[in-house]
Amino acid sequence: MKNLQVTKKRTAVVEFTVDQWQLFRAVAGAREAAIMLNHTLSAVVGQGFGRVDTERRMYACMAKYARWGADGIEPHVFLQAVLDEIYA
Repeated sequence: MKNLQVTKKRTAVVEFTVDQWQLFRAVAGAREAAIMLNHTLSAVVGQGFGRVDTERRMYACMAKYARWGADGIEPHVFLQAVLDEIYA
């Protein structure tokens, strides 16, 4: 509609575990990687980014933590399920 701007402020309190992100537990630093993924997701959602931009930023973050398995199929599928909940 002309001259109408609707904004929706989203917030996400993200506290997923290493197991929920499906990271490699045996690799030292997995807990810290999960914390950074949680922090990034919470921050991006809180900054008002839409789903596509949130997804892009999270994939970039996940690539940084590939050593812990964050850039694998399972974490990506988990992220999609989380984004479905956030942006439903």
